[in-house]
Amino acid sequence: MARQRLGLKRYLGIFGSSAAVVAGMMVLVAAGISGGGVLPSDAKPAYACHKPNHPCAATATPTATPGGATPTATPAGPVGGTFTDPLKIPPVLTAASINVTMAETQEQILPGNATTMWTFNGEFPGPTIRRPTGQTTQVTFTNNMPPSSPFFQEGLSAVSDMTIHNHGNHSTPANDGQPDDFLIPIGGSRVYTYTGLEAGGNERGVTQWYHDHRAPVTGRNVWHGLAGFYIIDDPADPSTLPSGEFDVPLMIADRAFDAGNQTPYTFATAGVTGTTLLVNGVKQPFFEVGDRMYRFRILDASNVRDYELALS
Repeated sequence: MARQRLGLKRYLGIFGSSAAVVAGMMVLVAAGISGGGVLPSDAKPAYACHKPNHPCAATATPTATPGGATPTATPAGPVGGTFTDPLKIPPVLTAASINVTMAETQEQILPGNATTMWTFNGEFPGPTIRRPTGQTTQVTFTNNMPPSSPFFQEGLSAVSDMTIHNHGNHSTPANDGQPDDFLIPIGGSRVYTYTGLEAGGNERGVTQWYHDHRAPVTGRNVWHGLAGFYIIDDPADPSTLPSGEFDVPLMIADRAFDAGNQTPYTFATAGVTGTTLLVNGVKQPFFEVGDRMYRFRILDASNVRDYELALS
């Protein structure tokens, strides 16, 4: 099978200051469209900025088009570096009873110093929870955060208890990750029960995500890494959809790193943006693909930034 090096590219950038996070978009794409070629290691992601005064705005350089057609613009440079690191696929949990621990861990995101993060089971993104529709799932979340973590001093509050929301799920109030109730204190655990049912029947196959939902610091806690995919499989879904290794979750997030590779969070009413683009916790990765169809499940886990994606 021919292999291509498919860069994950940012195509169009900022679309305003909406704080909504888009979850569960599923995109079916054809891989191998470059005719067996290889994306150069110094390839830049293509994107255009829609905020003239934003740092991402840059003057495009016209590129001659063969045949005398109207010249096209060469997109501005990348948010981060080049496509040199492979895409990381989060581990998958499929049991009916699952244990997930929240803790402060060290993650190697950039070269040099490791980044201090809050993670689920020591992973960013957290492990993907994948379950069949109509079957009850119990997830025990444990809060092992260190009370002395400096992250608690960031944002609007120093609250240290957590609450987990399965975004898009049909949950009872006690299992929905209430922002001020049913909380998980440091050292404590809570069992969340998900029935896989919707309006009396099986829930449709869907891409969801789970994340901390504590008021008023959800943005802070997700910024530091508390996010993961939750996928419900439905046998009624078309059998032609790619599955297994060809069903790929992609969590896109921008983060701001300081000189020591840390990601301090400062609350801003209009949202917090970063200058480095991560996909599944890797700075602008590449993904080796074959000449076949892939299913990409795309989650925007940025704090405020929107994206419009395309293959080039």
